[in-house]
Amino acid sequence: MDSHTNELERMTSQDTPDRLESCRLCLKRSFSLEDGVLCGLTGAKPAFEGECPDFEFDVEERDRLENQRKREMDSFRLTGFPAFYLYFALPLGMIFTLISFIGNFRFASYGGNPFLLGFDVVNLLFYLYFGVYTIYAFKTRRPDAVYVAKFQLIILFLTNLLVLLVTGGEPDSVLNNGFRLVTSLIWAIVFFISLSVSDDIKYLIPKETRKLSDLNRTMIILSIAVPLLLLFFGVMAL
Repeated sequence: MDSHTNELERMTSQDTPDRLESCRLCLKRSFSLEDGVLCGLTGAKPAFEGECPDFEFDVEERDRLENQRKREMDSFRLTGFPAFYLYFALPLGMIFTLISFIGNFRFASYGGNPFLLGFDVVNLLFYLYFGVYTIYAFKTRRPDAVYVAKFQLIILFLTNLLVLLVTGGEPDSVLNNGFRLVTSLIWAIVFFISLSVSDDIKYLIPKETRKLSDLNRTMIILSIAVPLLLLFFGVMAL
């Protein structure tokens, strides 16, 4: 079965809007100002079930529509909450997190336990990696941008929740206190929801094109497995 047949099956097995998409790529289509795309054979809206037996694939129209979408995407710019998150909150959050870690770092607080030290360092490095990749992925419209962005927010949420539970919200620096931690938790939830419902995000990276790369699938597994192993050995060494 060739690629044209596969594409036809995908488009003609859905409801009326997808039937119209199928007709839009058919050589036998027609058009009226009142009704839009019509079947050139019947002069009516498509009413077929499954595959249209009279479909003829219009490769030139497909290419024209793809080029049109590419031009629109090239000029498209994120706005609103997603833009605020990607270009302001995320970079600023990474900077604050790094400053907080360096400013609060005390080797003695780990009691000479290299595994617990490694746990914190590895978590920080993964957090920074996913943050930097998120910005890069949205700028270049990578198919795994949304997945990585959401995972980075999950890391942020769980890390701040853990710190809040361990410290009880007691301040040990300007950048590490209960108010900041609770605020970070709230913002993580808000940004996660924004990535899920934003029309701009859906347009920029359509759901049907999203796919997690092998590299980031591996990085996500490592970001879970390595800290857990370090934490386990760290607790065992106490």
